[in-house]
Amino acid sequence: MPHSDTSPYDLLFVYGTLRPGCSHAMAQRLTAESDPLGSARIGGALYRIGDYPGLVLCDRPPDTPPADHGDAWVTGDLVRLRDPAATLRWLDAYEETGPAFPEPWEYRRLLLPVNEIGDKRTTRRRAWVYIYARSVERLERIIGGHWPIA
Repeated sequence: MPHSDTSPYDLLFVYGTLRPGCSHAMAQRLTAESDPLGSARIGGALYRIGDYPGLVLCDRPPDTPPADHGDAWVTGDLVRLRDPAATLRWLDAYEETGPAFPEPWEYRRLLLPVNEIGDKRTTRRRAWVYIYARSVERLERIIGGHWPIA
């Protein structure tokens, strides 16, 4: 599902410089406007794009453990946005995606199933995710699918 500022969905999956605990100014702004729900993961691969990562989705069975598909998981955090429309508006501007920006965009915001990792079980939730939309042919893949919090 493509992005829409009027969506009732208030969950966001972050996997790079926007993760809670990152020193990046936009991560701090997002932290001030959201509530952390904990660790989560999504099927895909992570690539280094300079000082930040890009997530590319992969086709895989959604409930298959990582051991069955190598490192075809990207780990990150799930947050609940307090004012989704306002926060997603500035995040779209930051990621330069949506109708206000010319295509091709570097990222697309999609509503996707993610796996929230709890103490005793994993729960499937629908969350907004920024997906890298350009070629990864010359980019370094981040083995293990984890971008360090810095």
